[in-house]
Amino acid sequence: LRPDTWHQLQESIASQDNGRLAALYLEIDQALAVYQIPRRNYFGQAVAAYHAAIASEPQNTSFYVALADAYHDRAAMMPEESLNYEQLAAQMLEQAHNIAPEDTRISERLAETYLAIALASAAQGGQVAALQYLERLRTGDLPRIESDDRIQTLALRWSVELAEQGDEEIAFQEAQQLLPPASL
Repeated sequence: LRPDTWHQLQESIASQDNGRLAALYLEIDQALAVYQIPRRNYFGQAVAAYHAAIASEPQNTSFYVALADAYHDRAAMMPEESLNYEQLAAQMLEQAHNIAPEDTRISERLAETYLAIALASAAQGGQVAALQYLERLRTGDLPRIESDDRIQTLALRWSVELAEQGDEEIAFQEAQQLLPPASL
């Protein structure tokens, strides 16, 4: 560690500034990844520090958003685990959204995360979960990040995939919501 980073780390620990401590741990974790140096679980320490920050200031949405950002970054770094990390990000953003439902930045991020989860779920064969997240996008109070046509197209495609896999009942229920009665 650079001396200035070490100093900031020690100051954050001494002052119990968990938000700053978490950000420093993430900074260290990302630097180690860039230089391909084996890590000492700084990501885990960052997550723990963010949770401590949230516990000390539960109404401060910036900690929830920062932890969601960390989960998004981790999802991008570990594609095989992206669904899990995106779901963790969604949990943090849902909590932030409950605290500040008028914050459009949080609402947009939550909508983007729901779409990412839906796409990742479908890619892993989880069309039912994918459809559930699309439903949250369609019926929630979140901003439209995709056109209704794209969301409906995805839902129809995944419904067809479910029917092809033998889950006709779920596929038919979804189709009933998506298509006008005359087309069924």
